[in-house]
Amino acid sequence: MSTENREEPKQLAVLVLGSEDDLDYARKITDQLQEFGIEYQFRGGSAHTSPWHVFNIIRDVENGNSSIVYISVAGRSDALSAFIDSQTKFPVIAAPPKSEFGLAKYLSSIDTPAGIGVSLVIHPQAAAVSAAKIFALNNPSLARKIEELHEESVRKKITLDNKLIKKR
Repeated sequence: MSTENREEPKQLAVLVLGSEDDLDYARKITDQLQEFGIEYQFRGGSAHTSPWHVFNIIRDVENGNSSIVYISVAGRSDALSAFIDSQTKFPVIAAPPKSEFGLAKYLSSIDTPAGIGVSLVIHPQAAAVSAAKIFALNNPSLARKIEELHEESVRKKITLDNKLIKKR
């Protein structure tokens, strides 16, 4: 079956924020998502204080959507990503902002029970690229954009190397 004329599925990145304090960091993620042409939406909730609300967000988002990647952005203890993952069949990326909690912050994102498959990234662009790569599995034009991003990165490194060689 040719993929040339096949319509690409609607893809949606859902950023679930633990608090309004996480919004500036989340916007760095969406800046990159926009460059890829990926639709997104912000939602807010907490696994600790409003788990029922997060559950309802997941049900609401998944009603009628067949291609979703969740990105949790929680500035404190990150039970949010594991909670989302426990309630969905779609991928979950934990993208916690840097905080004074240090390594413990990141461990709370990845120390999850068996059967929970959260991915952790610590840079906003990496969260967007990870989501894009997931969507690219079924989206050839997005796969090409990722290849172009990689090629541009290689060109920049080669240019840097050439400048450094000339300075010897």
